[in-house]
Amino acid sequence: MLLRVLSWNVHGCVDYRDRYRPGDIVDQLEAMDADIVALQEIETGPGARGDGRDLRQLLIRTVAPYQVFAGTLQRAAGSYGHILLSRFPVERARIIDLPRLDVEPRKLIHGRLRVNEQPVDVFAAHLGFRRREQSEQIRAVARQMKRASGAAILLGDLNERFRRGATFRAMSPGFESAPRRATFPSRWPVLPLDQIWFSGFDIVHSRVAREAGRLSDHLPITAGLRLPARLHRSE
Repeated sequence: MLLRVLSWNVHGCVDYRDRYRPGDIVDQLEAMDADIVALQEIETGPGARGDGRDLRQLLIRTVAPYQVFAGTLQRAAGSYGHILLSRFPVERARIIDLPRLDVEPRKLIHGRLRVNEQPVDVFAAHLGFRRREQSEQIRAVARQMKRASGAAILLGDLNERFRRGATFRAMSPGFESAPRRATFPSRWPVLPLDQIWFSGFDIVHSRVAREAGRLSDHLPITAGLRLPARLHRSE
């Protein structure tokens, strides 16, 4: 089976002109039609933006019915953090605290999905932007992923500035990545902050969705991953 996966830092659904556009974000996600989605910088709660809409519930209704949310900051009107959405049932979920040097806590989402009777471990992250912090956090992420007993995927804004930086060193060998293309800033992308890593899959295709460039300061990155029959396993 081909899995379509996507990671996107949606910048609180605020576009480059500082307009709040959750409906357009959802429309773009529906058009990209991914099975597993990781979104960073989302605000939840009906009062998060004063318009009565709860983005988390909107995403569940329109993009994928199963979700795991990691709140990193609590605000008066709602929670701020990142979310993993899936069209496949989430059998188990964990929120893991990552090493922290900055004001904002950083958390790793780990969801065990059931995909056509096969277990797949999916990790979603939004790492810190300071180099030392990012380096410690990606090493912690890699340790968690190496404990997975089979196919695994990492989606997220890894705040990795270099194609062979701390992320490459932590994840290689053992994991492969979709082509590390520039995703930030969205209008003139030069940095590969947003990445997809995996093990136990063959990559079929990958792209950066340039058509979404006006909706956030990051571009979405997507990939098609296929689990080879020889790696199918049961529990």
